[in-house]
Formats: sequence, structure tokens, C-alpha cells
Amino acid sequence: MIAPRSADLVCTAHYHHDHDTMTHQLSRIFQFKSLSKTLMLFTVLVWISAIALAISWPWKKSNQWQADFPLVGACAPQLPCLMAYGDLDKLKAEGKLISLQPPKANGELSDTPEIWVQWSSPSNVAWQYEVKRSSWNFETKVRYRLEGETPVLVQYRKLDGQIVILALPMAAFMLLGLRLRQLRSPKS
Repeated sequence: MIAPRSADLVCTAHYHHDHDTMTHQLSRIFQFKSLSKTLMLFTVLVWISAIALAISWPWKKSNQWQADFPLVGACAPQLPCLMAYGDLDKLKAEGKLISLQPPKANGELSDTPEIWVQWSSPSNVAWQYEVKRSSWNFETKVRYRLEGETPVLVQYRKLDGQIVILALPMAAFMLLGLRLRQLRSPKS
């Protein structure tokens, strides 16, 4: 029997070392792939939770106006205009506001390129106007009626970044539940 040369032993050991390193690197890639899938799933669950919260967010019944609540009226020359409740007295004093009744029952306009305003006048409800002021990161809806030229707030709903903050733990719990279910189910 011929004894192996020391160079053969070194070469074999080097091959096993390279093979182990490659296997370790491949396993790290698959772990990253699993982490990537988990993060993508978490992102989807955050969005689903945020949408569910936005749809089910409650209306607050109140007659206390906040200064930034939107109103729609008729400004000179008989064009629809948007104003904040806090600016109402100033606009009346300057003569820019003709009436708090908009020229059209339903409509929309853009306050700035990033902010959209829509209003409607539904029938058979406790309010006369519903005004929605929104952008990509917030939405304020106000329902009110007019008593003469005085707006009376019926209810409002404000949506903002708070919803995403609330959606994060919801998504984490859903992800944890999915992971526990995956661990519990038998592998085929």
C-alpha cells in the first residue's frame, strides 16, 4: 500500500473546507431569502391592517369645531371655494365669502397640487354637507348642516399617520400567528 503524500492530504482538507464554506454561504443566502419573504409579507400585512383600520375608523359625534376643519362655500364671483373653519370670520369680514352654500351640491377642487377636496349633499341624513379634505398621508371628513349662515358640526373623522402606527403591531401579531401555524402544521 502506498502512503498518501502530504500534499494530497492538504488538497483534500482544502476541498472539504471550501465545500463547507460554500454550503454555509448557500445556507446564509437561503436564510436571507426567507427573511426577505418575511419582510415582504409583513409589509403586505401592515397595508392590509392600515386599510382595515381606515375603513372601520369611527366617526366622532361633536359640535366643537376645530380650526383646521374644512368648509365649502361660494366665494366671489359665485365660485366654489374651500376654507378652514378658523378662517371663516376673517373671510366674511374681508367680503371674500358670499355664502356658506356652495354653488353646486356636489363637486371637487384642489386646494394645492397635493391636497384634494370633495363635497357632497346627501339627502335623508342628519347632515347637509359632507366635506372631505385629503392627501396621501391624511384625510379629514366633516359632516355638518347650515342653520342660516352658521355651520353646525354633526360629526367628523380624521385619519393620519396614527393608523400606520396602530397597523404595525396588528401586522406583527398576524405574522406571528402565521408563523406559529406554519410550525404546527406537519411537513409533507
